[in-house]
Amino acid sequence: MNVKKITIVALCLGALVIISSGGCKERQPAAAGDAAVAAAATFANIKCPIMGSPIVPDKVPANLIREYKGQKIGFCCAGCPQKWDALWEQDKVAKLAAAQ
Repeated sequence: MNVKKITIVALCLGALVIISSGGCKERQPAAAGDAAVAAAATFANIKCPIMGSPIVPDKVPANLIREYKGQKIGFCCAGCPQKWDALWEQDKVAKLAAAQ
């Protein structure tokens, strides 16, 4: 391979990594009863503490809510609560502070 082909392959691979790592892939629609539960929730965050996406309180289904230190934390998609659950305490504090 010549340098031009290697450069093109490297750029393509880099773009693929960037595209595949951005955002949640597990978006789930809200169930009928979830909207009522989430609408009553007041969240401690305005952005998802994992992905940084804006949180729209009346659109967050119950399965995307966690209780943390007496506060409700909202997430943008199904993969985020599990990632939150796996964080160390100090990481949760830092991510929640950044999501406010």
